[in-house]
Amino acid sequence: MKAFGRLVPVLAIGSALGLAGVFQNCVVTSASIAPVGPSADRHPVVSGTTATANAPVAIYFDSPCDTTPHVADNADENKAFSIEVSVPAGRTTAIYTHVFGNDQECVFVGEYTHIGEPPTLSSNYSQVFSVNQAPTAIAGLRVVESATGGNINHESDIAIRIPAGFDMEWDTSDTNAVIGGSASSKVSPSVAYENPRVVVIDVTTDFAAGDSLSISGLAFRNFTAASAPDNLELLVDGDDETADVDNKTVTIAQPSLSSSANQGLVVDPNNAVALQPMTITEDPSYATINSADDLRISIPYGIGLVWNTADTMVVLGGTAANKVSTNLSYEDSGRTAVLGVTTSFVPGDGLIVNGLSAYAVEATAPFQLGLDTANDGGISAQDDKAIQINGS
Repeated sequence: MKAFGRLVPVLAIGSALGLAGVFQNCVVTSASIAPVGPSADRHPVVSGTTATANAPVAIYFDSPCDTTPHVADNADENKAFSIEVSVPAGRTTAIYTHVFGNDQECVFVGEYTHIGEPPTLSSNYSQVFSVNQAPTAIAGLRVVESATGGNINHESDIAIRIPAGFDMEWDTSDTNAVIGGSASSKVSPSVAYENPRVVVIDVTTDFAAGDSLSISGLAFRNFTAASAPDNLELLVDGDDETADVDNKTVTIAQPSLSSSANQGLVVDPNNAVALQPMTITEDPSYATINSADDLRISIPYGIGLVWNTADTMVVLGGTAANKVSTNLSYEDSGRTAVLGVTTSFVPGDGLIVNGLSAYAVEATAPFQLGLDTANDGGISAQDDKAIQINGS
């Protein structure tokens, strides 16, 4: 698979070689854009000349030359340069240039108007994750080339980026996607990752207007902190310019688990001990507890405590008491107690659980019970109180 095409590192190379000082007095002597907009071509060429041969030339969008360049390349031995750029679809872009190293110069090349439409990105549905949730499959994505076309091509590929500040990553162990749609033969099912936040789909043949591509078989992981709803981003130009944002959202919520007090137990494998009542509270803004996944309260592996599986009923309270069955079941050889959710929670819902007991079979340092709201073996929340088992 080819690289995703960021050319800006050319500048870093020039800086490392000390070229900034060499060309600090060099200027761009002429510059123009072809074709002249408005145009349906999203890849115009900025051409011109510099005062010195081989000068590094940087191109900027919508801002004078004090920001990160869109692209860069070198003039040739004859002091000429010709640099193809990828402008955003469906709007006017102001284009600037200068010789890298000359911070006193910034040439306004002109405005270029693209009259086409951008491609679109859409997930099958919005997704809500819990903090510390296990790797989770994506909802399925659909990328559609616009009716005017000309956006998705074999030179730049397709990239889908997790937005900045959203606390999850792509599961980079997934190296093959499941591909469908009218453009399925125009991409490789093998995927690459520019970094853990950007997955790249290799385009082998330019898309035609209206072509569609469905993408599944990939997953997210490392849900490290609560994150407000946000949108995945589509990139098709080999740079950081966002062509479209997903019309569905991703959210990371953080429910909580809290026993009423810390508890000290004494080893007694023959007599179950009542545990403190515990309160499960849904995230105040984004609900994750649902009737499909239920609620699981787990004892960590390697801990000398097991649930008393003779407890088959619990006493419930709180605003969500009528949304959960009082019947209790167990998994993982008595280490996980399961509460059946009959109605999905709303943000801020609280559930008080009373009537659980357990056997203390081995002395153990202080530990916390875990809450799983996604039925994936992960821990959505840890009890903010601790249990300690002392020797008999």
